[in-house]
Amino acid sequence: MVANPLATRRFAQSLGRRAETDRIAAAMLAEYGARMRPTPRPLPDATARTVPALVARRRQLTKMLVEEQNRRHPASPLRRPGVEARIAWLERPRAEVDRLLASVVASDPAWQARVEVLDSAPGIGFLTATILAVGVPELGRCTAKEVAALVGVAPWAVESGQHRGQRRIAGGRSAVRHGLYEALTSTVRCDPTFGAHDARLNAAGKPHKLAMVACMRRLLGILTVMLRDGLTWQQPRVGQGHFLGLPP
Repeated sequence: MVANPLATRRFAQSLGRRAETDRIAAAMLAEYGARMRPTPRPLPDATARTVPALVARRRQLTKMLVEEQNRRHPASPLRRPGVEARIAWLERPRAEVDRLLASVVASDPAWQARVEVLDSAPGIGFLTATILAVGVPELGRCTAKEVAALVGVAPWAVESGQHRGQRRIAGGRSAVRHGLYEALTSTVRCDPTFGAHDARLNAAGKPHKLAMVACMRRLLGILTVMLRDGLTWQQPRVGQGHFLGLPP
């Protein structure tokens, strides 16, 4: 399994070991494995190794494309043709990455089935469904609370004695959380269940981002049940959200 380097370093510090060499690190990792007994993880298949690389490349191209698009409006007439040419040049490789991404997913029936189930949810398109399928392979195999903690949308308690601090989210898989947040902005507009849930939280005085994070947790819970039971969003049990206590 691949251990979080921060966790192994903190483990060494908890033992009072500050020195770090290859020999010391090897001994520390062996002791970490013997004491913590981490769960072995299977090696990802070829699709699981290829798709994240394509998604990362698409994110890089999109970042550069947005930067150039933001430069187009304030650019002078002399500079604007060059900016527009750069935008067109960036759009071509991103379209090629999209084509490769669809081709790789379609070549693997198991991955295609997972993506199709996730893609059936309102607001979630092919790209977000692919990011979720690859970024959270645990979807469908663990509980809603566990998935929320993995993605980083579960608030952590900050309590000690009489102190009750404000709970915040931290850590998790930022790429998945970012993609899901963008998709959810569409979900709360086009799905009445989530629209009503978001409206109730806002009416209760919850800040916008807090309400969105709460909706993200709820959506992740629905998605993991969809994959677990092989249901699409259009099936009544999922669309009405009754199994998670959502109002119809």
